[in-house]
Formats: sequence, C-alpha cells, structure tokens
Amino acid sequence: MSGKRAKRLRAETKRAQGSVCSNRVKKPLWFGLFVGLTSLVAGGYLVAFHNKPPKPSPPYSYPALSRTREVKSLDDLLKMTPEQLDGVDIAERNLLCATGLPGAESLDVDKALARLNEWAARVRYWTEQSLWDFRQNPDKFKNSQAKFRVLLLISVVQKDFGVHYNDRGQRNCDFSNAKNAFLHGMIDDANGGTCASMPVMYVAVGRRLGYPMKLVLAKTHVFARWDDGPGGERFNIEGTNPRFDDHPDSYYRTWPAPISDAELKQGWYLKPLTAAEELAVFLQNRACCLMDNDRYAEARSAFVHAYRLAPQNPLGQAQIASASNVSGPVYAVPVASARRIHGPGTVDEFGARMVYPNPWDDIERINAINRTNMPRSTPPPGGVSPHRPPQPPTLYGPTNADAPPAYQPVRP
Repeated sequence: MSGKRAKRLRAETKRAQGSVCSNRVKKPLWFGLFVGLTSLVAGGYLVAFHNKPPKPSPPYSYPALSRTREVKSLDDLLKMTPEQLDGVDIAERNLLCATGLPGAESLDVDKALARLNEWAARVRYWTEQSLWDFRQNPDKFKNSQAKFRVLLLISVVQKDFGVHYNDRGQRNCDFSNAKNAFLHGMIDDANGGTCASMPVMYVAVGRRLGYPMKLVLAKTHVFARWDDGPGGERFNIEGTNPRFDDHPDSYYRTWPAPISDAELKQGWYLKPLTAAEELAVFLQNRACCLMDNDRYAEARSAFVHAYRLAPQNPLGQAQIASASNVSGPVYAVPVASARRIHGPGTVDEFGARMVYPNPWDDIERINAINRTNMPRSTPPPGGVSPHRPPQPPTLYGPTNADAPPAYQPVRP
C-alpha cells in the first residue's frame, strides 16, 4: 500500500471515529437536558401542591368551607327577605339571635364563625384521610358514604373540640342562659349544647363541607337531616348522644311528643326547614330566653317576627299570647270574637289572639271580701242571698259557643 493511500485511510478512520464519538457525546447531553427539565417541573409541582388534600369524590365539594360575617346586626337580619336569608350562613343567623341575651355578654360573632371554619377544615382532613376504611368495609357504615361522612363529622366535633350534651338541660332546657340554646355555648366553652343547638352545629359545619344537611322539627325537639333531593340519599341525624343514630320519621311521630295528622299537614313538623323557618326557630329560642329573664316586651316582638317568618307554626299565636306579660291565669279570645266583642284593633298585626286576665279571678276575690264583711242573714224566700250577689255577665258562659273548650268557669 502506498504511503499516500495509507495516509488517506488513516484520516478517514479518524473522521469516522470522531463522528461516532461525537454522536455518543451528543446523545447523553440531549437526554440529560430532557431528564433535568422534567425533574425540575415535577419538583415544582410537588412543592406547590404536596399539601393539598386529595380531591373528594363527587358530589362532595367544598364551595363554602370558609364563611365570613355578612350581616351587621339582628335588626338588619330581620329586614331581609326570605330570598336574602338563603345567602346568610345558618351559624351567623343563630348567633345574631343570641346577641344581647343573658349568657351572651362575651359573644364575638366573627370569632365564632372563624372557629367553625377551622372545625370544618379539621373534619374535612380526617374524613379524606379515613375514606379507605369506608372503601374496605362499606358494610360497617350501611354501604353509605354519606352516613360515613356524618359519623366522622360528629366524632371529630365531639372528640376534638369537646362538643357535648348539657345533661342539666335534658328534656327541660334552661332558656334563661343563652348558652343552652345557641351555638356559642359549645364553641370554646364547656357549657355544652342541647337539642336546640347541637343539630344547628352539625348543619353549620356540614354545609361548610358542601353536605346537603337540613334542620327538621319534631314536637319540642330539633334534629338534622341529610337530604340529597329527589333520587338522592335521605336520612335523619340524631347526634345529641355520643353517637350517630338515624331514626326514621315514624320515630319522631311519637317522640318526644305525639304529632297528629292535622298538625303534620300544617307543614311545620318533619320537613326540612327553609332559611326563613330556621330563623323563626332561632327567634323562638330568643323569645324563651327573654321571657325567662322577665323581658316580655322583647320576647313578644321576637315571637311576632317568628310567626311572620313561619305562619304555619301551629303554636305561633299561642307563643305570642304567652309573652303578653299578663299575671295570673289568662284566657285567649279567638280572633273573630275579639273583633266582635272588643272592636277592631284588638287583634295584633299578625292575627294573634289577644290575652286578657281571667275575669272570674276578680269576681272570686270580690265575692270573698263581700262574704267576709257582710253580716250573715237568712235570704228571703225566692230572693237573692246577700252573700251571693248577682254575677255580671261573662264572655264565657255555659252556652257561649266561643268559649275555649278547656275553660270551665267555676261559679261561686
């Protein structure tokens, strides 16, 4: 082989080797850049989102996890329409009804709402962390994720935040202290709640989690309900005990007091309450607290507003009458009779029956005085005894059709 040819062959070999080396160098460099860029993006994603909880299963979302103060005062709340009340947090409506009452002197509505937001966040965290238990053992929770979520809600609120039933108020709530009837008695307070406040607590926290929870009334009792609408899941929630019970409606037809068919048809019991009706219940609690503290004029005003918001309440008129601050036994004149006997203007602006002192009380008192002071004598035959003077006519005689059935006057 000539020298020139050998030289050319060596040069071509070097170029070929250089090309291979070049290819070997470029491929790892390009691949390394790609891997580095991918790692950087993945690392940024993890830094930005590693603290976010897993996305909950539909239809549960958290559109209202944090609620802020929307209404300045109870007076402003009472001026709102039913449609406007729909946009006000149930906890805010409840707490505003407690303002100015004995037992609510240190109530801070904004702080209480912020605490409920924190409670809802804690419930959300533990619920999502515990969903594996439901997925592995759905039969433990009656194959209902909704009931599993309610169970977690009640457990966290009671165990983590000390919410409990106030045993002193069992079946006889002491309304003189607002803590027994409103939410603030359970928020960072050892007082505890009653059936007037604990269901409201569960509904307030549940709605912050996007749960379809409602307030429902039995007679002299309040409970919560999960109501997903037509075709959805529906069950009652009894959480005043340290557990979760889901009694059927038939249970509340007889407990704690029987509900007649006529009362049920009025649309007040065993149905989900609207926002306006919820406010009416809170106003009734407010009125009871005011009455227990001898503030009858304010109590009557609260009852009147409650009746305006929920005229289907079968006890609405009687509640207004009970706050009229009339000492001693009273009787109520039916609306038609009041207008006929006492004239227009004697029935209040919402048609509530007016309350008057029982006239027989004064008659009995006068007769007792007369019998004591008048000399005893034998009444003339066919005459009138001086000890039993003729009685003035009364509204409620034996033949008066307007007389209340329960009222039976005892003649001297």
